[in-house]
Parts: sequence; structure tokens; C-alpha cells
Amino acid sequence: MVSEWNYTIELPPIPTPRPNFKKEGTQSVTYYSEEYQKYLENVSNVLINDKALNDNFFEVMASKMGVKAEVIFYVQAPKSQKSITNIMRTTAPDIDNLIKASLDSVFNGLKTKDSRIVMISSAKFQELENPRTEIRFKGIGMDDESLLEEFAEEEVNRNKEWRFVINQPPMATPRPDFTVTKDGRTITYYPDKYKKYMQNVQEQLTKEMLLNDKFFEVMASKMGVKAELIYYVQAPKSQKKLKNIMRTTAPDIDNLIKATLDSIFKGLKIKDSRIVMINAVKFQELENPRTEIILKGVGE
Repeated sequence: MVSEWNYTIELPPIPTPRPNFKKEGTQSVTYYSEEYQKYLENVSNVLINDKALNDNFFEVMASKMGVKAEVIFYVQAPKSQKSITNIMRTTAPDIDNLIKASLDSVFNGLKTKDSRIVMISSAKFQELENPRTEIRFKGIGMDDESLLEEFAEEEVNRNKEWRFVINQPPMATPRPDFTVTKDGRTITYYPDKYKKYMQNVQEQLTKEMLLNDKFFEVMASKMGVKAELIYYVQAPKSQKKLKNIMRTTAPDIDNLIKATLDSIFKGLKIKDSRIVMINAVKFQELENPRTEIILKGVGE
């Protein structure tokens, strides 16, 4: 029996922003905007008031093989819009930043970490009257093979999809570093290891000529794009065989998703805000760590 936890955040969805920086004496401190911190605080408060962080929540999160998250975003449509012509949200906010914000808000201050989420299905829609985030967590047990088989069930029309395998170990987007120049300007940058990862992805895309007509055809799909992302994360070197095929520890799946999308769309005019649905899963891998990616036009 699959255990579940359901909750609706009755607040307009907001994305995780890039953090700000400041100097406190000789130390560098990163922090998020007041608006974002207030959002995290508000979600924490309603979860406590609704007694939602209950025994069922922690039972689900303790599931042996990890947790599947289903997260649906109903984003406020522009006030000038009197009716909805496309139910999908093909503009900002980006779905990876919405996912991160929703998970950060639920796990804010908890000892249980969202690294236990090993699968995620998400979508972002337009909403005129009731912007909100609907969340469902499902525990994955040893006998819950149906959850693990979901990625293989969908019929594939290969003429309407784009495929890519990043042939290097999956990497999560880290928090950026920053430098304050002599004139007081703040310059943000990512660690060299992450910049190298993104550079390698760009070089592979170029070498394999994958930013081609098929890619832009899929990305131009009228109702947006669905991304299917499978992460095979390097198991610890001390591990000679896999005790659990799921990756229930860091890196967090939301940061893996962000790294994947940022590395593919870096420098492109077309934006990853056109991705309106995501299915992602993270596995352990002994010999061939990689990321498998499929982009499909929604409604195609």
C-alpha cells in the first residue's frame, strides 16, 4: 500500500530568486529577498496551523526507497487577462525555480531533508482566481514497482521529441559565490567545477549538433514543453553493489533539474520558461553516471 501526504498551499506560487549578498565584518553572508523569506515563513506557519506536518507526513518521508512528489502550480495570470487562451504557463516563472521554492517552503526548518524526494512530476498552469500550489508526496516501498515503471509506460512519438544524454556525472546547481569590487559592485559567480560542467554540456551539444531544427520545433510547441529527466548519480566509491536503486541523499532533485535546464538553455534566445511540465527521477549508478533528457511538445 502506497502511503500519501497531500497539501495545498493557498498562496500564489513564487519562484526561488537568486540570493543576495552582504559583508558582515570579514564574513560573506548570503540571504534571500524579504519577499521570498516572507513566503517561506507564511508556508511554515500555515503548515503548523493546519497540523499538516503530522505523523503521516513523516511516515511518508521515511519510506525505504524514497518519495515521489507531485507538485502542480496554478500561477496567477496577468491582471489584464480576462480569459485564458492557453491553460499552460509558457512564460516566467520557470518551473525549476517554482519546484525549488515549494520544496524549500515545506522543508523549511525540518530535520527531514527533501533529498529523500527521488521522483517528481510537476506542471504549471495559468489561473485567474485561485493561484495555489497542490502537493502530493507518495512513499516508495520495495513492492511499489508501479511508481518506478511510470517512465516506461508512456507511448512515444519520436517525431515530436528531442533527446539528449549528458555523458558526465549529474551535478546540482550550487549556491553562487560573490565578490565585492573596490567600487562596491557585487559580482556573482558559480564555483569553477560547476562552470566547467556547464561548459562541457555546451560543448557536447555543439559537437553532436543537437541545438538543431528538431530542438527548436519542439520548444516552439504551442502549449509548451514537457521535460523528462532521468539522473543516474554516482554511488559512493565504497559501495560495491547497490542496496537501493533510488538516490535518497544529496544532491537534491530540484537542484539537479535546475542545473540541467540552465546548462542546456545557457545563451539561447528561447527560454526554459516554455517548459510547463517535468517528470524527473534520480537513481544510484555504479559505472555510468549520466543524465538522460527527453523534451516533448505538450499537446503534440
